Amino acid sequence: MGLRFNTNATSLQIRRQLFDHEQTLSRSYRRLSSGLRIQNASDDPAGIGMASRLRVKASEYTVGLQNLDSFEGLIDVVAATNTSGLKQLERIKTLALAASDGTLTADQRSVIDGEYRAAINEIKRLADTKHNDITLGNGSQFSVSTRVGTGANDAFSVVLPNLTSSYFNTFEAFDLDSATTAQNLQGFIDSALSLAQTYEGLIGSGLNRITNARGSMQTQLAATQTAESRITGLDVAAETSALARAQILTESATALLAQANLQPRHALNLLQSTLAHL
Repeated sequence: MGLRFNTNATSLQIRRQLFDHEQTLSRSYRRLSSGLRIQNASDDPAGIGMASRLRVKASEYTVGLQNLDSFEGLIDVVAATNTSGLKQLERIKTLALAASDGTLTADQRSVIDGEYRAAINEIKRLADTKHNDITLGNGSQFSVSTRVGTGANDAFSVVLPNLTSSYFNTFEAFDLDSATTAQNLQGFIDSALSLAQTYEGLIGSGLNRITNARGSMQTQLAATQTAESRITGLDVAAETSALARAQILTESATALLAQANLQPRHALNLLQSTLAHL
């Protein structure tokens, strides 16, 4: 390669390589400071698109789990309400059976009837139970639902117990003041018990489904976050090696650039030496 004043090709090439090394250094610093391999779309266009989809899916799972937790809280209150109502019905059945005994005195029947009325009032109170302003026991809202995703099978619902149905309202029209009345009440009590027991099964099935769904969604969330991390997350060991290499090359290129910039001076020295001998 000849010596020229106007163009120093060696210096230009080293400057370009030095610029590349400095860019590598800057990229490594950014990655190591953030812990992310992908800083912007230009770092990995395909990867950032895949990571974005995975982040959206992870967000969907996160919100779905939050919805599921809120829904489970409601169902727990529904279950407690229905269980309490069922206990009162079981007690009413016991009281009606006791009142069916024709040997009781009027005073004894009065005591039984008093407890019977107290049980009815407790059922009426349970019918007004609310959770987040949703009345859970009076049948005004047949069911409550939520969603944990956008799929067709991602809907969850629970049938609310109706503690003010005709079976329950019928109790107020009866007094346990005679064995005949108590015996006539048995059929209504059995129907009300059957209804409450049906709700009990539906609520239990709903809670089991929530438990299964939560475990599945937590596994899917963890897998999705792991997959997204593998795309965007930084391999620190590999990046620190790249950083050390770029630092060495930058220092080397800087030193060589200083030497390359002296080449035009060699041409000048050659010219001066030649002129001195003329």
